[in-house]
Amino acid sequence: MSEGARNVITYHGPIDAQLREGDVRVVTFTGAEEADLLHAAGTWMSEHLEAVLIGMNWVADYLCPHDLDHPTPPRRRLDLTVDLSLERH
Repeated sequence: MSEGARNVITYHGPIDAQLREGDVRVVTFTGAEEADLLHAAGTWMSEHLEAVLIGMNWVADYLCPHDLDHPTPPRRRLDLTVDLSLERH
């Protein structure tokens, strides 16, 4: 992970965060519980006060592999599209 994106363990399980590079960046949060994803996204935004939120995309991530012997809850994905050009480096 780079520039503030990190994995977080919550009560309901892990939240994976990935930051894609570019002028406009996409931060992806993946986990099992909606509330955990929103909390992780809010924490990330509070650590990047100069970030400008351009868009959000909320999807069920059914492409994640699931253990067939011990089924896990469906995973969710929250993508934040942000402009970090105003952040001080």
